[in-house]
Amino acid sequence: MNDRHPDLDPAGVALLNALGAVHSEHLDLPTPCRDWPVSVLIAHLDELTKAFADSAAREFGPWTDNPPAEREFVLAQGWSTRLPRHVQELVLAWHAPGVWDGETRIGGVDQPAEQVGLAALTEVVLHGWDLSRAIGVPYEPDEATARAVLDYLESLGDAREGAYGPAVPLPDDLTPEADTLDRALALSGRSPDWS
Repeated sequence: MNDRHPDLDPAGVALLNALGAVHSEHLDLPTPCRDWPVSVLIAHLDELTKAFADSAAREFGPWTDNPPAEREFVLAQGWSTRLPRHVQELVLAWHAPGVWDGETRIGGVDQPAEQVGLAALTEVVLHGWDLSRAIGVPYEPDEATARAVLDYLESLGDAREGAYGPAVPLPDDLTPEADTLDRALALSGRSPDWS
């Protein structure tokens, strides 16, 4: 990307790796994300990656104009080929020249494109971790990606709780030298030692 904006490639690759490890027996497993099983989390990922790709391209319509809270996420057939394509489209869309400039729309709200791009990155990282943790595979985004997510979550201030839920304390064994991802997870309401 450039020095000002994060590159979504590493987060996309990490999510694709997790998706590649999902099997049918995983779909009913619980996840750290709300009360969603893996199938609902994947359905959410399917929609949000499409929505954030359309937002980057300024292709406004049903994917960008409706708040996700107003929908029930149901895993549709073909997700195992469609969702990886959506992830790739999302990453490519946020590489386009000028995509981080001006305004765009997500969830029915017009806002600075830079904020939307950071929200896209954060959603991909957090839900990539949710999925990886649920199915028991490693999830290790690069430090620059984790730092961008942590910085974004910290920048939200009081609005963060409304978007992600209340922060949770870091587990005692992680507090002294918690890594960047652990701190971002805790700020987003996820316990880094969830199992």
